[in-house]
This record gives sequence, structure tokens and C-alpha cells, in this order.
Amino acid sequence: MKIRVLGCHGGSLPGFSPVSLLIDEKISLDAGTLTSVLSFQEQLKISSVLLTHPHLDHFHELAFLIDNRKVENVLSKTVTVYSTQNILQYIHSHIFNDIIWPDYTKKPAPALLELYPIEEGCSFSIEDYQIEAVRVEHAIEAVGFIVRGQKGTCVFSGDTKATEKLWRRAQTYSDLKAVFLELSYSERKSEWTKTAKHHSVSTFVEELKKIPEGVDVYAYHLKPQFYEEIKKELLAYRFKNVQIIQKGEVLII
Repeated sequence: MKIRVLGCHGGSLPGFSPVSLLIDEKISLDAGTLTSVLSFQEQLKISSVLLTHPHLDHFHELAFLIDNRKVENVLSKTVTVYSTQNILQYIHSHIFNDIIWPDYTKKPAPALLELYPIEEGCSFSIEDYQIEAVRVEHAIEAVGFIVRGQKGTCVFSGDTKATEKLWRRAQTYSDLKAVFLELSYSERKSEWTKTAKHHSVSTFVEELKKIPEGVDVYAYHLKPQFYEEIKKELLAYRFKNVQIIQKGEVLII
């Protein structure tokens, strides 16, 4: 499984881009950074988006991904977005509503955007991947995704505070290779995590205890304003299997 880090931060500032993790060039975990870094031909390879939740930084470039296909008159390349019914309804009602942005689920024919509701805990397939969405603990309805390929399984937490169900499910996968775990705030801002429902460094470290031993962990979603603080605090623990992913990085798992 090749994972291309298009964006991996919890905000947008020069040098920092919201989350999009591109799996084998065709499945994007969230859609915060797509069209601003990919050529149009690269964009056309994307067939699916796994949407963790409806906060704007996690899906706003989906709007341009679809619109670029319409402008270029490439009408046969539908993008399917997978998430829970509620999450899909939020982005349909508030963004793809013919007011804020065209409703590409219905026009032109055939639709360029398909919203595909999934049930939490039920496995579904995209090409050679088996995928499961698991509810996590965020300020709004949100899911993490477990993605199983031919050579192993990866877990993507999405935005969350301490959670249990995701790790119980992850432990059932004997071929678990990697976990992408959100980390948003430094300890100086740890109070903010209580309302925003994110991790600070200390809660991130506690969450590591729930992950099977020997699995590589990639921290992402660091807030740009606190990036250096978070990095310094996390590196002080000297974990051998934990690293902060970088924009532009390519991981082979």
C-alpha cells in the first residue's frame, strides 16, 4: 500500500495543508488537499474518497476536484464519497446544494459525484481493498477507517479524542501494519482538547497503549500554530515506532 501525503495538518498556513492521504493514487482519505497539489491527470485517477467527518478542512477541495472534471468536460469519471448517512447529508445539504456549490450528485448526467452511505462496523470493498468505518469521539459525528489491502492493514483515526471501539476492532486484524493517529495540540493548549475533542501530546501517548505492540504509528493533523511545540514534546518520549508524517512524503506499507 502506497500512501502519498498530500496534506497532513490540522489547519492551513503557508507550508501547512489540511489532510489528504492518497492511497495508491486512487483512494483519498479525506479531501482537504487535492487540487492544490495534484495535476489534472493525477486528479482523474482518484475514484473514491473516504470521508471521516464533515468539517471543512477535511473535504473542501472535493468541491474543486469535481468542478475541474466538469470544466474539462470529463464527465465519465465519477468520484464516490464513502461515509455515514449523516456525514454525507451534512455536506450535501450545506455545500453541494446548488447555492454554495453545484449539486454534482444530479447534474450533469451522469452525476460526477456519488455519495455512498455506509454502515458503521460493516465491511465494504473498493477494488482490492476491504474497508470498515468505526465511530470515533469527535465534536461532531466522525469515523475512523480500517483499510485492508493485499499486504496488510492500516488504521486511520480521523479526528478524535480518546476512543475505544476503533482499537478493539483494530486488534482483530492480525496483519495490522500501521496506524495514522491524530495529534492536534501541544500540552500548553491541552484544555482546548476537551471541547474540540482532539488529542494533545499526553493523551496521544496514552492512546498508544491501546495499539498492538510493534505497529508503526504516524502522527498527523498537527495544528500549524503549535507544530514546533508538539514536535518537541513528542520527540522527548523517544518512541522508536512513532513519527510525525510530512507533507509530500510517500510511505510504503
